Amino acid sequence: MSLKLAKIDLKQKLNKRETIIFIATLLVSCLGFFKVFALPGQKAITDAKQQIQTLENERKQLAAKSVGKTAPEPKKKQWLSSADAVEEALDALVRPTYMKGVKVISMQLAESKTEKAFTKRSAILTVSGNFTAVGRYLEDLENLPAPFVIETISMAVDGTKSSDVVTKIQGGFYESN
Repeated sequence: MSLKLAKIDLKQKLNKRETIIFIATLLVSCLGFFKVFALPGQKAITDAKQQIQTLENERKQLAAKSVGKTAPEPKKKQWLSSADAVEEALDALVRPTYMKGVKVISMQLAESKTEKAFTKRSAILTVSGNFTAVGRYLEDLENLPAPFVIETISMAVDGTKSSDVVTKIQGGFYESN
């Protein structure tokens, strides 16, 4: 059995079946090209636009919340106090509500020194506790009935417990004359 190839004439018109196969192959190739090269970039652009829109909405919401609020006026510190306020503050230094994990090791009060317009009552506190508790205690000193003006602070690690610090606070109360 012998097979003979016929000559192909390139000028010959395609029949209907060949035209359909050619167009279908061309469509599949184009879709494959777009799926591989064009669509991933388009998806990234769409995701980025959506993320920008979400962030923009969040920014508008935060701006709307902050427009209604004004920054609170900082309290003016009154450094001079009455003698009664100083006595109350001295009691508050060792009050359990101020302590919160801090132990007062010692508290030394010096004699009052009267100067021109005020009287200074010095105090030296030695407290022990973990670092964050001592930090809270120092913050609470700011809220005493009479302001405690801290002049020096020294901190050292407690020799018995490495997580605790021993803090020596030197400062004073100022009373108006």
